[in-house]
Amino acid sequence: MSDERGFAKLACAVLDAKLSTLCSYFHVRNVFPKVKVVLVPDRKEFDRLVRDLLRMEIEIPLHPAWIAQPQRTDMVVLSPSASGCAVTLCVIST
Repeated sequence: MSDERGFAKLACAVLDAKLSTLCSYFHVRNVFPKVKVVLVPDRKEFDRLVRDLLRMEIEIPLHPAWIAQPQRTDMVVLSPSASGCAVTLCVIST
């Protein structure tokens, strides 16, 4: 559980630090909308929430390479610990 919390805290910190850059790049002139992100512990829950929370008509199970899905102001993200692979979060500056 602490790995997921650490990942979530790091992801939020990186996005908060780059929010003005992202808004400028994408020409967002109004206040950036709140985005609800759900970090899920396993593939089964990821597939279920993409279908039920995001209301996407999809074939279950999703492809194993599919690890995040945004829809409107919601996003479902598969926990890095569920994939069994090391995940590195970074921001590439241009």
